[in-house]
Amino acid sequence: MKSLSFLFAWVLPSLLLSAQQPPATVIDETAGRDLAAKLRALTPAARTESAGLLKIRDREGRTRTVPVHCLVVPGATDWRVIYETAPTPDQGGEKLVIIHHTNAPNEYLHARAEKPGGTLGEPQPVSRERLSTPLARSDFSLLDLGLDFFHWPTQRLYKPLRPEMRMTRPCDLLESIRPNPPAGSYARVKSWLDKETGGPIAAEAFGADGKLLKEFSIKGLTKVEGRWELEEMEIRDVIKKSRTRLEFEFPEAVAK
Repeated sequence: MKSLSFLFAWVLPSLLLSAQQPPATVIDETAGRDLAAKLRALTPAARTESAGLLKIRDREGRTRTVPVHCLVVPGATDWRVIYETAPTPDQGGEKLVIIHHTNAPNEYLHARAEKPGGTLGEPQPVSRERLSTPLARSDFSLLDLGLDFFHWPTQRLYKPLRPEMRMTRPCDLLESIRPNPPAGSYARVKSWLDKETGGPIAAEAFGADGKLLKEFSIKGLTKVEGRWELEEMEIRDVIKKSRTRLEFEFPEAVAK
């Protein structure tokens, strides 16, 4: 009886504790692929144009500002986002064209003037291996601006007992995985998607070694003519210890 009492004293509380634990998070690849497909299928309803600033802060705390113009162009079979950065005293202007497809990889065209007064030239196709190229020496790569990871082959939706929260908002957590990434690029990206708007409000990018490389967050949204438009977002490079904030301006006359 003594040994039986000893068994109940140790095993029964352990069993009760296990019964009280919440079930483990379910990871659903089918639902993840479906969600990524829905994100790729989202297309802009109308042409939009906005001006903004890239505010780049290096690891020493020095800040430089690059004006940027953004144009969104809907199309019948695809849609485009065109970024143009103005020349600054220490670098030439750049132009990036991202062509979004629903069920095909994004296309990227990029041009950079060699010096502040240099000719920009026509944007040229960018290979997949060069998508880590930064725009205007900022922390935003071409891949970041194109949300290219939603096209990767493995998409896993996390289904926890309670909704994931970011910026006090309930979110879906989608993990995108890329096999055999180019050296120094992302192997995995975790995206927190706002349950109301469906858009990403935070993301974390990891290298092939599992180390965190970058953190991305939406700092502000505004409603323009009934649509939610990005007002401000920030990306932090964990390795370089730098960060870039992209701020857009919308005319007060159309903001609602």
